[in-house]
Amino acid sequence: MKPPAGAFVHRPDSFSYLEDIMLRHFTLPAIACVTAVSAWAANPHFIFANGSIDNDGALVVNFKEAGLGNSTERSYLLTASATAIYQCFNNGNQRPHGQPFQVTDQNLTATGDYSSGLNGQVTASLEAGPPAASPTEAAQKCLSGGNRKLCLREVTYTSAILEGGYTVPEGQIQTYDDRTDVNIRENTLQFPTPTRQNPNPDNCQSSL
Repeated sequence: MKPPAGAFVHRPDSFSYLEDIMLRHFTLPAIACVTAVSAWAANPHFIFANGSIDNDGALVVNFKEAGLGNSTERSYLLTASATAIYQCFNNGNQRPHGQPFQVTDQNLTATGDYSSGLNGQVTASLEAGPPAASPTEAAQKCLSGGNRKLCLREVTYTSAILEGGYTVPEGQIQTYDDRTDVNIRENTLQFPTPTRQNPNPDNCQSSL
């Protein structure tokens, strides 16, 4: 005769009474908990992705992604489309080549790897840009004359996208399971021209 369903059955040949109790009250709930955590971890999503332009003209994106599970490795890809305006100056801070020239629609990228830690989240930042002046003809002409510098006058980021995916072993193709548009607070930044007091600001370069 079989015992009623759920009834405690003492099996002296394989389990002690204490082992049976531990199996019922600790092991099975633990398995259920692990299953629940695994289901929760399969839901990566960005909480925010905010971008701003720093003093060097680079787009800096601060972001937070959740639903990752504990201590998992994540890889991120930032792609941005940008334009920039450059101007040639001599040491007297004049403009020897007239009108500024524009670098248009450069596609910039940045990558980074981070661990989610014990809270199943990643809070980090990536930086891309600014668009480079090289190797345009106008840039080369400017710097080939000697005693000249090429200065970034304005940069604009027209769009940016952030993607995240679980890190794959080296040699395998990285894929991404989470994606969001970056919220760029102010997408255009203008830079000062060189002056006698500050003839070589950070937005200027003397070589390509």
